[in-house]
Amino acid sequence: MTNSILFNYPLNSNQIESLEAELSEINRKINFIIIVSTSNYDLIKKIRSNYLTCPICERLFKKEEMKDNEKFVCPEDNEFQFLKEEIQKFHEFAIENHLVNSKKTIEKLLKENKITTSNIINLTVDNEKDIFSGEIQEKILKVIMNL
Repeated sequence: MTNSILFNYPLNSNQIESLEAELSEINRKINFIIIVSTSNYDLIKKIRSNYLTCPICERLFKKEEMKDNEKFVCPEDNEFQFLKEEIQKFHEFAIENHLVNSKKTIEKLLKENKITTSNIINLTVDNEKDIFSGEIQEKILKVIMNL
């Protein structure tokens, strides 16, 4: 049996229920959770003020790279264009939604899938370099390869 990896999903209770229903149909369940977290509030503030989150691919882009009256085009899917204000609203929503829902979502996944603490892998991001140098991505890949 092959493993499936989901990034940034599920994000809320409705998505958990939908995912679990789909997994149940194919006789699969969630076995591991990788949590990428930070206790550095200044890092969260810096990301909130210096970056924008693309609504299509959910990657971060520096605000300074986008001129005020310029439309944002996702490099992953250049079909959609967004005004800077639209990207800013989505960025704020994405961060707030993550901060509000992460703990509840993880707790529900743990409870409903009877996942033990030995099946939770926690990776910590301490600074901006960890995110944009590819260091955290390498850590995630290493964990996945060892599952």
